[in-house]
Amino acid sequence: MDSYLPVAEDAWRWVLAQVRYDDAGPWIPQHPGVTEPDAYRDGMYAGIGGLAHALAEVRATRGWTGPEQSLADAVAERLVAPVAEQTTYDFFDGLGSTIGALLALGAPGSEAAVARLLALAEDDGWPQGYVGPPSSLPGTRLNDATLGTASVLLSAVWAHRNGVPGASELAAHAAGVLLAEAEQRETGPHWPFVPARFRTRPEVQMPNWSHGQAGV
Repeated sequence: MDSYLPVAEDAWRWVLAQVRYDDAGPWIPQHPGVTEPDAYRDGMYAGIGGLAHALAEVRATRGWTGPEQSLADAVAERLVAPVAEQTTYDFFDGLGSTIGALLALGAPGSEAAVARLLALAEDDGWPQGYVGPPSSLPGTRLNDATLGTASVLLSAVWAHRNGVPGASELAAHAAGVLLAEAEQRETGPHWPFVPARFRTRPEVQMPNWSHGQAGV
């Protein structure tokens, strides 16, 4: 394994060199040549939330350097700041992403994000802005592990595992919503990306982890 460490350190050094700072805190461009942060700057998928998970993996193999610790602190500070007004809930770019990143860093703030998710919860899930007319009805809910209800369940389970207050209540609600959305088929329970009650078009099969059955 030691033979891979220099390659890993070189790759990580390159990543750290891409990190930028502005008045709002750290951000990292999605592609070379990008000069301004976009709306997804904080997320796990394409933003500094992903750096948090990378930093956690680094810490699993060695201690953080001074600059890495400073980056971790700056990422946590940036992620905590908007929680009280945040309305997106998902694992890619929302409150679920924030919970995962803060827990990965061992930083405080997850309790506020869990409380915010509980405040946003409705009887049948959480409002989302990714999918709607004409491919589905207004108020569409999603099931999947990255943009849907399963992403709330995933982040709630992580939070519960770390003793975050409110996490068990959040997990129970998300699990209940998912169980209610299950479509019974010959092969067993099925969770499509968009529940049947919202679809206006035939289902697009996506049985993968990100948007389909495997993630749920």
